Amino acid sequence: MAKALLRGSLVCPVCKCSLQRLALMRGVVLRIRDIENSFPSIMLGNQRYFFCCLECRDKFLGDPGRYIKEYQEVVVCPICLAERARDRARRILYEGLEVYFCGCPHCEETFMKDPRRFVEGLD
Repeated sequence: MAKALLRGSLVCPVCKCSLQRLALMRGVVLRIRDIENSFPSIMLGNQRYFFCCLECRDKFLGDPGRYIKEYQEVVVCPICLAERARDRARRILYEGLEVYFCGCPHCEETFMKDPRRFVEGLD
């Protein structure tokens, strides 16, 4: 089984937008595994980074250290796909997976009613 990922968890390291939210705004529903073929990406070390556009990819290549540090502090609510600073998001553990919420009670309640709906890679 593939590693479990939360819906919305892939974020452009430059502009910090959720790539799934961006796809939805374009009228396309994408699962995480579909993003690989839909957005530009690069491998740096053993990590693949995905970008919302070629301009963001090029900015990243100019100073990857800066963007990686900032990127690691951004999380996305799997329900509403809102981006938040990690230290300002509500965190719970679900089957060993850290889940961060925007902070509103609706999103956490929705997740807890059917968690597997929002986690890709779990059967």
